[in-house]
Amino acid sequence: MNVLLIVYDNGAHLSEFLLNIGYLASVAREAGHKVEIYNQDIYHYPESHLTDYCELYYYAIEKGLLKDVEDFYKKHVNSDLMCVNFTSMSDDEYYKVLHDVNKLLIDDYYKNQMKFQHKVLKKLYVDRDSKFRGFRHT
Repeated sequence: MNVLLIVYDNGAHLSEFLLNIGYLASVAREAGHKVEIYNQDIYHYPESHLTDYCELYYYAIEKGLLKDVEDFYKKHVNSDLMCVNFTSMSDDEYYKVLHDVNKLLIDDYYKNQMKFQHKVLKKLYVDRDSKFRGFRHT
């Protein structure tokens, strides 16, 4: 399956890359899908650039999934939510998969953070490390 993930321009002078987009791309690539990330926020392209750039836009119009550029931007309200469903899944199934995968990522992240903090506690209170200068969030 071809997947296009879009990071919409947030209008700020500082650009950002949303880590969840990277995680989703990584999981999809590992599952054998071709993934492309279009990051409008970095280059501040005009809205017309995406539609000129993207064959999927024309495919979506051809299949009746989009009407035009205005319809695209009306549906694309958040980079974490789907604009056009090209999958064979229903929207509800698609969001359940996203929920479950992101829950795994969050659980794994905090499990690793907890392990790290336990090591810090041991070093401080068991080993009595005098160089300890407070807990740090990483």
